Amino acid sequence: MGTSNAPVAPRRDPARDLDEGIEIKRYYPGWWSISLFKPVVRFEGRCTPGRVKSGVLKMWGKIGVVICCLFMWTLLAEKADTSHADDDDRGRHRERTRERDRKRDHSPMKPVSNPLYKEECGACHFTYQPELLPSGSWRKLVSELDNHFGESVALDDDSKKAILDYLTANSAEKSSAKRAVRIMRSLGSDVPSRITDIPYIRKKHRKIPASVLEGKSIGSLSNCSACHTTAEEGVYDDDYVIIPK
Repeated sequence: MGTSNAPVAPRRDPARDLDEGIEIKRYYPGWWSISLFKPVVRFEGRCTPGRVKSGVLKMWGKIGVVICCLFMWTLLAEKADTSHADDDDRGRHRERTRERDRKRDHSPMKPVSNPLYKEECGACHFTYQPELLPSGSWRKLVSELDNHFGESVALDDDSKKAILDYLTANSAEKSSAKRAVRIMRSLGSDVPSRITDIPYIRKKHRKIPASVLEGKSIGSLSNCSACHTTAEEGVYDDDYVIIPK
């Protein structure tokens, strides 16, 4: 038989192979079944310390990422729940406010019920409902009766007190009538001496020409009953307005 000239592969030393960690086996532990984790490399036999340390660090790095993701997800879920709860509370508050406003929008002012006020003040002009002015305005008007828009009104102290008590007890800020509420909103902190100086009142009459208001049939904006046919009942809705020619 002839000799072969083919090169012969060198024989490997098994002990050296184990020392270098060449014999390795991949496995999937049962509790690592989450698809986020890649297979862990396990070294059988004598493994190199560097490879073991690298594998452990990678494993704990992945665990840390998952824990951070779970923690952030929990925080976001709690924030979303809190946000929804706040939205629900605000929604309920808005609904209660709308319901309260709807009830007030259908409530007219109360008719004047004080006989002394009717007698003393109604003798010269329309007896305005106390809800048309805030209490500060009524106090100012009653304290200046000696010069009441150019006229002197003679009232004894008891009558002044009785009338003032009635007016302040039923003033605009204490009323739930829709127009009283709107009057107070338009005034802010102002304390007018005239009802015709109230921004809400002026806005409601802005489309009526001054020539009409100053005509003989009306006289001025202060003459409410000239156009509002139900003014004495405290109803100032547009349905009951008739502007005289």
